Parts: sequence; structure tokens; C-alpha cells
Amino acid sequence: MKKLFLITLTILMTGVFVLNSYAQEKDQTAIIGQRTAAFIDLYNQQEFDKMRDSLFVEGKDWDGIGESMRGVYPVYGEILDYKEVRNLGRIAEYELQFKEVTLMLVIKITREKKLINHLQLSGVSSNIDFPEIDSTTTVESLAKVYDAHELSLGLSIGIIKDGKTQTLHYGKATLDGEIPNDQTLYSIGSISKTYTANIAAQMVLAGKINWNDPVNKYLPDSIPTLAFKDTIMTIQHLATHNACFDREPDNMEKTSAIDPEDPFGHYTAQHIMAFLMDYELPYAPGTHTSYSNFGMGLLGWILKTVEDKSYEGLVNHYLCTPLHLENTYVYPPKDKMEKVAMGYDKNLAEAPMWKWNNATLLGAGALKSDIIDMLRYLEANMQPQNTSIAAATELVHSPQVAFVPTIEIGYSWLIQTMKNGQVMYWHNGGTSGFRSFMAFDKEAQIGVVVLSNTTLDDIDTLGNLIMELLARE
Repeated sequence: MKKLFLITLTILMTGVFVLNSYAQEKDQTAIIGQRTAAFIDLYNQQEFDKMRDSLFVEGKDWDGIGESMRGVYPVYGEILDYKEVRNLGRIAEYELQFKEVTLMLVIKITREKKLINHLQLSGVSSNIDFPEIDSTTTVESLAKVYDAHELSLGLSIGIIKDGKTQTLHYGKATLDGEIPNDQTLYSIGSISKTYTANIAAQMVLAGKINWNDPVNKYLPDSIPTLAFKDTIMTIQHLATHNACFDREPDNMEKTSAIDPEDPFGHYTAQHIMAFLMDYELPYAPGTHTSYSNFGMGLLGWILKTVEDKSYEGLVNHYLCTPLHLENTYVYPPKDKMEKVAMGYDKNLAEAPMWKWNNATLLGAGALKSDIIDMLRYLEANMQPQNTSIAAATELVHSPQVAFVPTIEIGYSWLIQTMKNGQVMYWHNGGTSGFRSFMAFDKEAQIGVVVLSNTTLDDIDTLGNLIMELLARE
């Protein structure tokens, strides 16, 4: 059975659609309209390869998106209608009406003269045929279904229920190695953003920064004011994905090409400033929620600038020490390297952990951790009153902005109301070769962490199924 869960996926489709020069606004508007119509026609005809070839020259950067679109069609069917919500010349939004759901398509012509399409889906279909949950289902039975998939390799699961913790491990930490264990280190990717937000909250409560501080307060005077008309971008906008930044800065492609195995590693403070120097906000901050690695990475950079510490130093001071996290790092020490899992891509080729060697956007996703530390962090979020950072943790859990109809965003944390009324706090993560998922229900006091060293996205599905199972027991 293919499972469907209400978790937001953003598919980024970056092509090399090059304009001879920046056209007048009306010409850009026409181009956007034409591309949207072509996108919909080819999708409805299930001509996914033609979509790639006509919308993305030479299929550049297409990667697995064609397969993703193939996965969308069986779930939602045809696009029955669409309408333009707004068109600002270089960026436009469309509502795509399917039979049972409305999804958003955002198209932008970048400064680099490329076209970026964002299709925001409020549902994801699993590639793994998980069984229906019944009286015989266990966490182990679900994990074994995942483990049996041909693209699965290593898997570590941590569970909290009834005040007790449990860990389970499957597969291999390396292709020819042994089963992972409690000390195996994984890249946790974007779950790192919740750490960044908690650090920010602690600094706010200590009076070191203010949520309402303009971002420009922490930037060189040469950077123009980050604002749309009279609305100025603040620290709070960065922490809640409400700053209206794109997912990645459009000058990152050049630096990631330097070392594909460390795509963020060569993106320096100079690149941040170059991007911000002539960035044009498409909307007023606070009016549009747009998940942004750049925005959260910029927040982390600002925090370390204020404290005059490294990002890893901030994590150690504000989280590792008070929560007794003993194996959480940006840069694992040499004596821990034998504990590091090897990452693997969709073809099970080696995809090592990103090194982040000269990086500035560390707050977006640079952390590595083991299942024990992740459980300690999970427990601290489930029962913040038992920690010394309770006030900050409660603060980051407070809903701030709407994301999609069933999901709000706190300070980084996604807060989802499920069909059964359960309120679930969650975040996932993905870097080259790794996937992660963390979720908890504060009222029911149940939580799960799932870590994997392959790029199989069904980690989210597995994590949701485990949460469903824990809630039933």
C-alpha cells in the first residue's frame, strides 16, 4: 500500500533557461506564463522526459526530479485548473487545482538569468510499500520493511515512550562494514536548524539580540537595507522562514562546483555579502513563508558574529553542555572518525559527509550526531521543564507563521495538526548521502528519531508510521 502523509516537500527545479538580456517586465511575465502552461500540459500528458527536455535545457540539474514528478501523478492525478495568484514580472505564483488538493507553483527568473520552479506539495507518496498498521505491527516490523528496500543501507531508530528510551539498528554503517550502533555518527542535515533557533532564543532571552532587530544591524554598512517598501527584514523573519529568501542564494552554484562533495564548504562571508549587495526581495518580509537554507544559515552566521565564537562553539555552549550531548559536532574529532557512517546516494555510490570546511552557512545543516545524543535532544524538547534551557525551548515551539493549512512554523520547528487531532512537532534533514527525521507529541509524550546513511526519502514515511503506531499503543 502506498502511504500518503501531510508533510511538505519542496521540489526545486533549476534549469539553464537563458535570456539574451533581461527583458522588459511584460516579456518576463509572458515567459513565466508560457513556462507554466508548458509545465501543466506536459505533466497532464505524463510526458515527464519531455518536461525535462523542454523546460530544462540539456536536463541540467534535473537529477531525480523526473522520478519525483512521476510519483506525484499517481497521488494527485491531473491538474484540473490553475490560476495566477500574483505576477511581479520576475516572480509569479500559481494555484494548481487537483481533484482533492490545491498546490502552489512558484516561478522566478533569477539574476543569473535562470528559471527556478518551486512546486510546493502538501503531501508525499512513499516509494516503499509499507503495510497497514494493525494489532500485529511493531516498530521492528516497519523498520524491517524499510531495511529490505534495495536502496536502504544503514538505519538507526530512537524511540521515547512512557518515559523510556529504546534504540534499534539495521543494515550497515558502510557498504562492506558492520551494523550501526548507538555511537554511529550521521549527518542530521536540516534538523540542525532547530539547534540554531534554540541558540537564537537563548540569546534573545539573555538580551544579546532581539527578534525585532533589523538583519542589517549585524551586516556591514555597505549592504543596502533588506526591506520591501517599508517592511524591514528582522532576526525573527530569519528564524521563522519568513524572510522571503529563496531556498539557496543564487550565487552558491559557482562555489558548490568547486567541490561537489562539500557544496556549502566554499561559500564564505564574502559570498554572503555579494549576494545581499543587490538582492531584491520579491515580497515584504513576514508576508510569505519560504523555507530557506540561506536564511537560517545567515542567522547562524549572525549569532556567531555576535558571540565571537564558532558555530560549533555556540552549539557546545548553548546546547551540548546543558543537555549533556557528548557526540554532536560540526567537525568530528579524529578519535571519532571511525564512528562516522559513510553516506550513499540513490545508486548506493559513496557520498561522504559534507565537510563544511570554509563554510559560513553552518546553521542551516552542518551538525553530525549519534542516536543517543539525538534522543537526549528529543527528550529535552519533549520535557523542556526538566532542563536549564526550558524557557528558550518553549519559545521555539510557539507557532509563529502558517506554512500550509495543517502546518505552522515556530522558530524552525514545524508544528503539524494531524487528522486525529494530534499535534506533532517535527523536522527532517537531508544532505548528500544522509536522511534524518525527528518528531514528538508533547501531550502524549511520544517521540522518534530516524537516521539513515542513504538518500532514500522514505525516512519521513517511516518516522510518521512509527509516531502513528506509538500513539495507538
